[in-house]
Amino acid sequence: MEFSTFSLCLPMIIKFFVNILEKPLPQEEDDDPSLNQNKKRIIPTLETLFNILSTEDGNVLRALAPFVHLLVDPLCKLAIYPLHNCIRSESLSCLPYCLELSQLHSGASQDKKTMKMFSKILNVSLSDSYTDLGVISSLISVVNSVISMMGDDAMTLDQVQMTLNTIVKMEKWLFYMAYQILDFNEDVIGDQDPRLMIAAIVDSMSCLYSSMADMIKYNSTITAPLITAGILENLCKMINGTAMTRVKVAMMDFITDYCYYGGEFALNSLPLFIPTLIKHLKQSRDYTRIKSAMVLAAAKVAKERLSPWLTQLVQGMDTMISQTSFPDLNKVETDEIIYSTGQIILLVPPTDSSRILNTIIPKWLNNLPRSIIVDDAFEEDYRDHISKTFCSVVKTHTNKCLGQQYQHVVQLYQIITGFMEICAPPEIELLTETWSLIKDTYLESWDQVPSLTRNVLSKLK
Repeated sequence: MEFSTFSLCLPMIIKFFVNILEKPLPQEEDDDPSLNQNKKRIIPTLETLFNILSTEDGNVLRALAPFVHLLVDPLCKLAIYPLHNCIRSESLSCLPYCLELSQLHSGASQDKKTMKMFSKILNVSLSDSYTDLGVISSLISVVNSVISMMGDDAMTLDQVQMTLNTIVKMEKWLFYMAYQILDFNEDVIGDQDPRLMIAAIVDSMSCLYSSMADMIKYNSTITAPLITAGILENLCKMINGTAMTRVKVAMMDFITDYCYYGGEFALNSLPLFIPTLIKHLKQSRDYTRIKSAMVLAAAKVAKERLSPWLTQLVQGMDTMISQTSFPDLNKVETDEIIYSTGQIILLVPPTDSSRILNTIIPKWLNNLPRSIIVDDAFEEDYRDHISKTFCSVVKTHTNKCLGQQYQHVVQLYQIITGFMEICAPPEIELLTETWSLIKDTYLESWDQVPSLTRNVLSKLK
């Protein structure tokens, strides 16, 4: 069918879908046979509708967008239909695409019709009527998708509170299911593959914490006061427990966004989660160690409020950077460690007279060249962050970076010239200023520089 013909037929196609989706369904298992026939027709209809809604063909989507509001009410009704889990899941999977098309049609993410549609979809997705793993996975996926799609300040206080309350309930249910599966409870597992069930639980748990992260990111004014000590303590308990790495990482991602967007509420909560993160810096052997470093780098906004843990923070980063086998890491993981270490070093005041930086700075400098290789846009962005962090560390802790005998100057020069070859003009200017600072510093004490070192430094431009 040519697109122009499809476009003309679209109102009839949508009406056809709506007619099937609105047909009465049995409310009891032994209801009227004709109603059971309606139930059988709905599943292939939902599957076809999903394929249309999820197409990447922009022409089809633009043609479909003006009619999508007709689908939402029947889909929401089917999403809470209690007698068929497949109907619920298939209906739920269509709803985020409806919201996306509403935004496409209006040209804005938060016009009146779209906000009304968002409210309907969210209410349905926060249903506490779940006894099936597939359904709850679909519910969580929809919540995660629509909150992210709506963006800044789209949620009301009631919506945020209801979402958080539901997340807590879903979390408990998922953990209960996980324990039942791990105990090989045949009544729960039935004829399903327990490995696939655990994988679905891990996906759903990760999605839950991603939803929390999006709420604090996009609706921080409302959400931050509602993140209770109980929520944070429970997260830390699970991070310290036996939860799978991917789930722990999702929890830490939420704490990262909480640090960035939670304002004073996050700062007042530092004692609840900082000790847990430090523990993982020192003891973990998986990606949670790197993720802990990233959260702590985000927590730098706390500045002097981190002072009670500053020595432990630096020691934890020193342990991590000493024990990490960099050849076993991919480029992004390496950059995350290097960036986070630099951010923690910057937390130490320049007036600090202790020796807590004496070992970590040389180790950090030794690993900086690993960030000078750029493979894709994401790593390029990280490189810019790392080059700026490097310049800030040199400016803040100049003497410690140069070394007592100026033994690190050549290394600093090599790092700067390496970054200059691949950095954008603003970063090159900052690197040039940093090299001028280094040069001025050692020239001021030229007579105190060992003769062998002077011979080398005199050749540097």
